[in-house]
Amino acid sequence: MNIKKIGEEIRRIRTLRGYSQETLAEKIGVSYQQIQKYEKGDSELKINRLESIAEALEVPLLELININSSELSDPKQNYREKNQKLFQLTKEEQDFLRLYRKIKSPDIRKSIITLIKSLLKEEE
Repeated sequence: MNIKKIGEEIRRIRTLRGYSQETLAEKIGVSYQQIQKYEKGDSELKINRLESIAEALEVPLLELININSSELSDPKQNYREKNQKLFQLTKEEQDFLRLYRKIKSPDIRKSIITLIKSLLKEEE
């Protein structure tokens, strides 16, 4: 992982979202100066901080990391890249999944799945 590339990706997505460095900093509980350091690649990013940033920017963690096959020694990288594209979630899907995961009751979760299945049957 190239820390500068990750920082560039954070900046790119942050600006696409219309967030200032201050806004992102507030969302993850750091100073805007720390965001500057992350974006410039001047500060190490631990995985839990990357997860917080990804959540605040409402993107999958893998989108922030944006690993190139040349950066990996794994020969199955091309296969992984193709699968990642297949499984990238839209903003709407991310929102649904984020909200669904907040539901603690297994019964309510099961009811939601049942509802979705019945809606799909009606569409057919």
